[in-house]
Amino acid sequence: MGELTEKQGHLAQACQYYKRFYLCARVINDEIGSALALNRLAVVFFKRSKYDLSYLYHGKHAQFADDNDRFVAIYNSGISSRLLGEYERAREEFNGAL
Repeated sequence: MGELTEKQGHLAQACQYYKRFYLCARVINDEIGSALALNRLAVVFFKRSKYDLSYLYHGKHAQFADDNDRFVAIYNSGISSRLLGEYERAREEFNGAL
């Protein structure tokens, strides 16, 4: 449902579905599902221009992600940092992702 509402442009509602997805994944100890839900939340917050929340959720995504996805999460958190004007933090995150 989250993906469908996101594609329809109902981003606030998509956030609610992704938060439920994350909660369910945590309850059953599904780390892959948890990482996916956090990634989608971060992307939706980014689309809503809520870069501070996008940064936060990309950071949480990095904690659950495997090595390949961790790079994506850190890279994306750097983009959010840059858009927040946190240039030094963005530089550190980009360098950390390399």
